[in-house]
Amino acid sequence: GSGLGSSSSAILLGLLGANALLGQPLSPLELLTLAHEMEGHPDNVTPALLGGLTISTIHHAHVLARKIPVAPLPLAVVIPQFDLSTHAARAALPKQYPLPDIVYNLGRVPLVVEALRTGDLPLLTQVMDDRLHQPYRLPLYPGAQAAFDAARGAGASAVALSGAGPGVIAFCADAATAQNIARAMGQAFCQAGLTVWECVTGVADTGARVEIREE
Repeated sequence: GSGLGSSSSAILLGLLGANALLGQPLSPLELLTLAHEMEGHPDNVTPALLGGLTISTIHHAHVLARKIPVAPLPLAVVIPQFDLSTHAARAALPKQYPLPDIVYNLGRVPLVVEALRTGDLPLLTQVMDDRLHQPYRLPLYPGAQAAFDAARGAGASAVALSGAGPGVIAFCADAATAQNIARAMGQAFCQAGLTVWECVTGVADTGARVEIREE
């Protein structure tokens, strides 16, 4: 995978297409719960279906999700061509975590959401940090730490692995800065011997939808 939720997008493509062909028997919530059952977790299928910034969890086998307004922040995304199985990415994580690391992450979650909602980049710089997966997964990808350093050096407000990686995403103040950051991250991966795909994009506020066109 790339860390961009492509498997969730593929699942929703099939579900939405089948639902449309059958006359829309399933509601969006039913589709979301079914997609979660197929994917195994709701954190990717929820934004793919709803768009924008979402928060989600499971309650009595059903997905609880909310969509939150999100600031129009430019994003620099770089995906190195590096194959690593999902099993290997998961196996890199420890079975147990120190309590201070759990508290560290939990305390930052609401602040990250608030920073993304309001576009508060100085706040995002302070709170977009992680002790639960990036310290263990970053060494799996050649050039990833150098890409993080390059992004910050080029002006990124925050940088993170996208999902389990190998994709890296950086939050930027403007599109021009985002272009420079994408280039800098790409060069870091290239110096590690990897081919990369770079792009500058934003948050899609509209989620998955079916369009029927009659010829």
